[in-house]
Amino acid sequence: MNGQTLRFEVIEADDQDSDAGALAAAQALVAQDVSAVIGHLTSGASIAAAPVYAKAHVPQLSTATKPQYTQLGHATTLRLVANDRVQAQALASFCLEHFGTPVVGLLDDGSVYGKGLADAAKQEFGQRKAQVAFHVSLDAKARDFASVIEQVRTQRVSVLLTTMELPQVTPLLKQLARAGLSGVTVVGGDTLKVGPLPDAAAGVAGFFASTPFVDMMELPEGRAFAKKYLAAYGQDAVDGSHYAYDAMHVIASTLQSSRGASREALVTALKQADPVAPVTGYLRFNPQGEQRFAAVGIYAARAGKWALLARSDTW
Repeated sequence: MNGQTLRFEVIEADDQDSDAGALAAAQALVAQDVSAVIGHLTSGASIAAAPVYAKAHVPQLSTATKPQYTQLGHATTLRLVANDRVQAQALASFCLEHFGTPVVGLLDDGSVYGKGLADAAKQEFGQRKAQVAFHVSLDAKARDFASVIEQVRTQRVSVLLTTMELPQVTPLLKQLARAGLSGVTVVGGDTLKVGPLPDAAAGVAGFFASTPFVDMMELPEGRAFAKKYLAAYGQDAVDGSHYAYDAMHVIASTLQSSRGASREALVTALKQADPVAPVTGYLRFNPQGEQRFAAVGIYAARAGKWALLARSDTW
């Protein structure tokens, strides 16, 4: 840049997926004078850390999906994937297009992500005049769903939309089957697609998941990336690692092409750049920090694997 060689150094920090941990991690990174941050993974941690980066003018490239992340009033918040408003639109559109006029039950785990996505989905169903029988918020430790299952039975719910994670959804599936509710279709968010499919999914009429994350193996350069990752680290690439990889390339190419390396200049340049993204192929930020054409995919559980049904940015 400007005839000078740029050297990039990666500094790690663990936010422990908590607000306090995120705040501490952000403060530690800013104290080390970082130019940009790729993080945090979750919406809660990203939102908790955002004011620290904003005060220091450090661009924050996150996979947070909660819409509020880019609505905090900070110029520094940049999102790498679609937000939960788009994901909620995808969930509502999918359910109504594939299941006619379903009676929908909503179930979340009370987390920033889970409740936020469920609330957004409820709003989308309402705008489409769909029947939502109930919306129940539990906590992440709940494993007994007797009261929910009773509501599913008595209110004749045909589609149960849950934003809980797999450790909760697996016992939910088993309990639905034991209650004789095998005709219920279960639809979830992106936290269902991060692990192996539970055997219990065979006990319901259908098991589906939405996600704003494109699996690396579905991308033209994904297999090559996975192979290089395995060779470099001796283990398979973890979920989302290709987004971190591309984010690093976006930061590097933007710094190299921009006229100045200051944090403020980088924030501005990132929202104007047309940078290289080797694996995903496309990472472009709009003035609000959102992806310009971020897509959400819908997947079906088939033969023990996730099968892509549709992906769109215009749900």
